[in-house]
Amino acid sequence: MNAVALREDGADFASLIVRSRANVARSRWLCARARTVVARSVRLCPTPIVGGSDLADPEANGSSSTSDGRPHSGATAPTRRSVLVLATDPVMRAFVADAMTAHHDVIEASEVQDGLETIASGVRVDVVVAGCFMLGEARGLAPCATVARALYDGCPWIPVVVIADTPPPTLKADVLLTGVRTFLPKDFTPAELVTTISLTARRPDAPVPAAGRVAAIKEIFAVLEQAITDVPALAVLAAMVAMSRSHFSRTFHAVAGISLRDYVRDMRLKRAQELMRASRLSLSAIALEAGFYDLPHFNKAFRHRFGMSPTQFRLASLSSHAAPAT
Repeated sequence: MNAVALREDGADFASLIVRSRANVARSRWLCARARTVVARSVRLCPTPIVGGSDLADPEANGSSSTSDGRPHSGATAPTRRSVLVLATDPVMRAFVADAMTAHHDVIEASEVQDGLETIASGVRVDVVVAGCFMLGEARGLAPCATVARALYDGCPWIPVVVIADTPPPTLKADVLLTGVRTFLPKDFTPAELVTTISLTARRPDAPVPAAGRVAAIKEIFAVLEQAITDVPALAVLAAMVAMSRSHFSRTFHAVAGISLRDYVRDMRLKRAQELMRASRLSLSAIALEAGFYDLPHFNKAFRHRFGMSPTQFRLASLSSHAAPAT
């Protein structure tokens, strides 16, 4: 009897374990389903999400910040970013949004102007994800540069991630001096997108540059454009906008999204690639015209930025320009 009872008890115990595991699996499924429903509800809400969810009520979650937006020591810095998804195709826009809702707050826009108006309304945006391969032409990627420039003209401090086919060198050149920081292929995975956003987006506790500082740095943009071969010293540029050198450097980086040194480099590379595509000047002449010290310096900077030599770029540009339209 004891052996029989033990076997029965063992069978009951095994059955209990099986039912428990089934209940756990069911619970996990229900939780995942609930997260999906909540994420879709947030996306369909007509009121855009203002800032990251962790920033919505700093007193409610026990965090606080200093006057410049940095958290006080001891406060837990938020990790969720506010992501603006810009794509005309509603299916791709929904796919991109769904891939991020578990990690970040998502705002959707179908047109560039809608996105800019959303930002202008005061909604915080830490990064823009643009599906440029769907913005206009079926095969060409020319709309990509237009989108990037429009976003940079309005909000230069916001980085941009472009989803597109492998970008040609000419497109990489066209998006110089914009907020484009990286490209993702159309067949990206949600994990790749989330990782890219984490590496590219502004810190969720980073303050949005004040309008006066943005205007001041845009004045410097114009000065640099006119002095590409003889850029004024840092102290001179800082004095133009009544700032100390250290304050100017920090402000420039906050507004432009890159340092002054990198901005000047990209400005010169942009001029160089324009000359390579529009003239028959030698590379040595182009290097000097664009403000580089000499051809070796130009070659090194160009290869580092584009992954190819100026000669290879010029050949690729000529090939793409001569290719028949389809």
